[in-house]
Amino acid sequence: MNNTNVPLFYKTCNIFTNKLQLPDKLIELIIEELTNDIEKEPLSRGRIRPDLPLNTFDEQGEEFKSIRDCELLWINPLDKHGWITGLIWYHIMSINDYWYNYDIRQLENLQLTSYSKGEYYNWHVDSHHQLESPEQPLVERKLTVSLQLSDENDYEGGELQILHPGYKGLEKAPKGKGTLTIFDSRLAHRVKPITKGKRLSLICWAVGPGWR
Repeated sequence: MNNTNVPLFYKTCNIFTNKLQLPDKLIELIIEELTNDIEKEPLSRGRIRPDLPLNTFDEQGEEFKSIRDCELLWINPLDKHGWITGLIWYHIMSINDYWYNYDIRQLENLQLTSYSKGEYYNWHVDSHHQLESPEQPLVERKLTVSLQLSDENDYEGGELQILHPGYKGLEKAPKGKGTLTIFDSRLAHRVKPITKGKRLSLICWAVGPGWR
């Protein structure tokens, strides 16, 4: 893919979702580094919330899988991959300052997510508040970030769809490798089932004090 004529940033037709196109060589470096993580620590079954054990649902996980079926690896942004975290944070802050002006303070752990044939994530929202620590106030997910790591020709299905209030129809996020999609975490969205191949993406959330 030739990114020579692709703008680094362009505005969509609504105020809720913004997208960037990162260079191919940069994405290859990210993939190479994250692949080393996968070799050391295999992906685990995704959960609806990372703090809930899988056995919160039935023994076969059927209730759980009716909502989400994928594999993932959690990555602490402060332990390693600092340059990846810094890159994503820079673009989040740039877009936030220009379009959202939300009070965001930091990133949650990065989530490397893999969808293989038949896997999906049904409609959900990412925004929820949680205690950062017993001594600190509630924090809230405010912006969701999805970095596309797979080439769009390597899989079929798996579209990231975002539902906007007052927006006619669904917005479909671009599937091009290196696309960074940023949207309000309160928006309902889903990943449609993969019908062929595998979709790999890096997900994270910008968090800040609870909404007022």
